[in-house]
Amino acid sequence: VPSSAPMNPPGTTHDDLLFTSLSHPPPHVGPPHTSFPLAARGHCTRCDRDHRLFRTPQVESIALHLMNTLRQQENIDIHQPDPAQRITELDTQCLRQREGGKMFGVLLCHNATGEIGYIKAFSGLFNRVSHVPGWAPPVSDLRTTAHHQEQVESQVGLLTEEVRSINDNLLSLQNQQESITATFEPLVDEQMRHNRRRRAKRKQKRELLTGQDQAQHLKQLSSESQEDQEALRSIRKSHRDAIHPITQKIKALEKQLLTLKRSRRAVSAQLNHTLQAACVLHNFTGTSQPLKEVFLNEGVPTGAGDCCAPKLLHCAATRDLTPLALAEFWLGSPNAQGRIDGNFYPACDEKCTPLLGFMLCGIPAPEAPS
Repeated sequence: VPSSAPMNPPGTTHDDLLFTSLSHPPPHVGPPHTSFPLAARGHCTRCDRDHRLFRTPQVESIALHLMNTLRQQENIDIHQPDPAQRITELDTQCLRQREGGKMFGVLLCHNATGEIGYIKAFSGLFNRVSHVPGWAPPVSDLRTTAHHQEQVESQVGLLTEEVRSINDNLLSLQNQQESITATFEPLVDEQMRHNRRRRAKRKQKRELLTGQDQAQHLKQLSSESQEDQEALRSIRKSHRDAIHPITQKIKALEKQLLTLKRSRRAVSAQLNHTLQAACVLHNFTGTSQPLKEVFLNEGVPTGAGDCCAPKLLHCAATRDLTPLALAEFWLGSPNAQGRIDGNFYPACDEKCTPLLGFMLCGIPAPEAPS
């Protein structure tokens, strides 16, 4: 593994920096045997075979070196030797924010002349940046859809602002509702206690009633009971009348909020469809296939093709590089799935496995352990 990050000589392009040649290739480089940890797998429907790629000690060593470099330099613009010239947006500080961690990957491979080296990738965008010198680019060239994406994201942003505004209004109205209810609840409670005391007294009076005036007294006690109940109903009605206008406003805003969220989902889905249509995958048999077809048109998960493994394999396939081994690691704060800083992980099942059968097709099959 190189002892320091590769330099960025004047006049070099992004592609010039992608493949890092190993001046001292790790020993036993070749098709890894199947006793190593599985890094990527998938079933190819074209050849009806399972394809796999493993995490060998050699590629793991390279990945650990990259991990240490990123921690030391605190910026992924590692091909820029002058720290003052590194792009601020590429600082790794964002990875330490809550659930801000990210997957990074290294693909050990050889080029057409047999030279051993590696390429590297980060998942998705890094702080909204897609193309970084020396890192595998996105599977689909986002620059071709950038204008449309910018317009749609602006529209989504406006819808999100409206959603936020309505949520703020809803919160204010709900607080008003709670305040009014808090005012009336003691009145209701006090009236109910008053009614219970009066009911108990009437019960005692009924038990003591005798003689000719019994019917008249019972009528009076019944009238008192009705008055007490009417007083309670009156308080409750005043409560309902007080909150009714607010309740109506809340219902109207909730309906408006639902419409806005549906519109936002539809706009986002259309953008996702556009981006997916621009995404064409390549494999190592020289064939290509649109992303949607690889998923057999069953619905493409958001972010499919953005993970490290697809980016690395697509980069290798389009640059005549032959994969030998793969390592992916998590860097930064844990995510909702519990991924931990510094740990290695295989390619994910939901977004990657459906792609990897096709994308791995054509690489040498791993050897069985001797």
